[in-house]
Amino acid sequence: MNRFLAILAGLISASVVMILIEMLGHQLYPPPANINDPEIMKAFMANMPLWAFVFILVAYFLGSIAGGLVTSLIAKEKQFQLLIILGAILTVLGILNLLMITHPIWFMIASLAMYIPGTYIGHQLSLKFKKND
Repeated sequence: MNRFLAILAGLISASVVMILIEMLGHQLYPPPANINDPEIMKAFMANMPLWAFVFILVAYFLGSIAGGLVTSLIAKEKQFQLLIILGAILTVLGILNLLMITHPIWFMIASLAMYIPGTYIGHQLSLKFKKND
């Protein structure tokens, strides 16, 4: 049960961090009013500046770090296995996002490379917190 809660808490914290950073990004580069129209979204993504894509990648990476940190702090055992599970879940969710919204190829590759390394870095940060206990 503790392992499930650790992964769930990590997933929630990763999602919250990603959403908050993306909301900030939407203030700087607002999405179109009708995001449900595939043609409008395709045009929006085609005209999106590089910095906006990088902003999204930063959101994914920092969210993954937060998720890995929370999962490792909660988990009492098998932390590394749980990080791989969390990273895999985040990667699958990232793939679903990439399938729903057209992205440049470079972004697809870069975004999928964010999740598992980010959760690992979060785990490394948790070890520093645990040493201070």
